[in-house]
Amino acid sequence: LLLQLEGAPDDREVLDALFRSAHTIKGSAGIFGLDRIVEFTHHVETLLDLVRAGKRTLTPLVSTLLLRCNDQIRALVRTVHDGGGEDADAGTIRRDLVDQLRAAYGDARAAGPDVTGMSPSSAAPVAATGTRRYDVCVEFGADTFRNGMDPLA
Repeated sequence: LLLQLEGAPDDREVLDALFRSAHTIKGSAGIFGLDRIVEFTHHVETLLDLVRAGKRTLTPLVSTLLLRCNDQIRALVRTVHDGGGEDADAGTIRRDLVDQLRAAYGDARAAGPDVTGMSPSSAAPVAATGTRRYDVCVEFGADTFRNGMDPLA
């Protein structure tokens, strides 16, 4: 789909299919507690959603970044499939890709101090102690679990 989209960047159907693919990978990984896949794919999905909304443009650089992210997602899935761990370089590569994704979608923390490179950004103010306060209110529908959603993911 990425290669198709490079040849026809205005093809909404291909772009929507690509977004749905990333969304499905993230959601499916979440059901099984595959947090590294969920966390990484979340950033890919965010960029694709902004492209769909017309807030970001699919440039050759963005296409190349998304192709590299596709390789990373495949590597993460392969690691789960093989039942082994990943080498030390994989985490570094993934953090670098997350920084590039954040820069592409305009996250101010793109080159920030986030060591994991995985947490979503927050607009929560930083208190004098250097800690952040989060107020989270979530309400799920009656069919949340029945439809395969994992609220913790």
